[in-house]
Amino acid sequence: MSSIAREIQPMIESNPEMPIQAIQSQLLRKHQLLHKVFRAKRIATTRIYGDYQEQYGLLRSYCDELLKANPGSTIKIYVEPCGNPGTPTRQFRRIYACFASMMRGFKMIVRPLLGVDGCFVKGTFPGQILSVVGIDGNNSIYPVCYALVEAETTQSWKWFLQLLRDDLSCTIDSSFTFISDIQKGLIPAMLAVFPNAEHKFCLRHIHENMKSNWRGDVYKNLLWSAGRKTFIPYFNKAMEEIKTIERAIQIIGAKDKPIITCLEFIREYMTKRIVNVKKLQAKCMGPLTPHATEVFDGIKKQASEMSVLMVDTDKYQVAAIGDMSRNSIDAGMPEEWVSDVYSLSTWKKVYENVIEPINGPKMWTPSQCPTTLIPPKHHTHVGRPKKKRKKAFGEKELENEFDKGGKMTRKGTTNKCDKCGNLGHNIRSCKGQGGEKFAASQESHTATQGAPIDNRYD
Repeated sequence: MSSIAREIQPMIESNPEMPIQAIQSQLLRKHQLLHKVFRAKRIATTRIYGDYQEQYGLLRSYCDELLKANPGSTIKIYVEPCGNPGTPTRQFRRIYACFASMMRGFKMIVRPLLGVDGCFVKGTFPGQILSVVGIDGNNSIYPVCYALVEAETTQSWKWFLQLLRDDLSCTIDSSFTFISDIQKGLIPAMLAVFPNAEHKFCLRHIHENMKSNWRGDVYKNLLWSAGRKTFIPYFNKAMEEIKTIERAIQIIGAKDKPIITCLEFIREYMTKRIVNVKKLQAKCMGPLTPHATEVFDGIKKQASEMSVLMVDTDKYQVAAIGDMSRNSIDAGMPEEWVSDVYSLSTWKKVYENVIEPINGPKMWTPSQCPTTLIPPKHHTHVGRPKKKRKKAFGEKELENEFDKGGKMTRKGTTNKCDKCGNLGHNIRSCKGQGGEKFAASQESHTATQGAPIDNRYD
């Protein structure tokens, strides 16, 4: 069994999603083997990604290594309450991670806007990954912190948000704007930890929840139009339009891995993201970030088409920086009036904060904690574990419109034969329906053009 596992290990390393049937085909051609492939793949996968149970015992050493490489970071492990203090083991429940460099970068962004979400963890010990992201000066997500918890409950969300509040150096009166889906456990937790924060719901999730009762592009477009309104009168008008309509709906690779492998996948993802942003920054020119430049160019184009009434040297009926220079008023470049949040220099300073690498497991210092972590409580469900997420309403129908290459399929369309002109079949299956009409049209074409026709369909 071990020899088979060693042989298929390179296949799994290069293609972790390689199906059993493909592995069986490879072994059948070489050794005429079909049985024991499932067990061999499980052994090879364990060698690559680690053992689910053993990694809990190494978790404290892993956290110590993270703190050693990234001083000032916050790594918290929460265990199940134990009635016997003398017990040598503790049962794992939650872990929270916030790197000092990422928190410094978020504070440099100076945008009090945070997105909060959770996703399922598959595998032997299921749970939930909670995450918080900010928005940088280029309007891209900026990871702030994450946690692995047992489930999305009020208690787990409250624990997570309290640690986030401490890392943000917030008081109970601090004001932030949080965006999330309508998760029942998150709403009361947010009120308890950030009572003065603006908690808004993601419009896309709202639309997903309502598509089963309100379908069609008309409703969707009106809903998004209302979400974009920035003034109350305009918003109320958009909502009235909706009421008049009659009723008619990127951590995938980490979710099924052992706990340390899962956490390392997230850390490496954050590291790679910083590197990719730096590559983009090296190509950028100008005072603003690429997204801010694009938006500001649109604003300048609209401003050039507006009528400006100058009242005084510093007073206009319409704010017009360009008109100030035409009236001999030194206003500087229009980009100088944009907030520093969107400047290229600020954007680059944010991403100077990097996550430092760590040593491999063989170089980790054994944890000095007297207790050993063991896997969390879990309930094994009947049947094969599901790896694919549950599709939202209408999402499956949308996917059916595209093939694996991303091109639109012809499902639901009616073919028209190029030979006879009738519907319901093509040239290859044509049996001469309407052939006389097609032949007559060919003769007419020949008479008109004065040249023979290449009758390729006969």
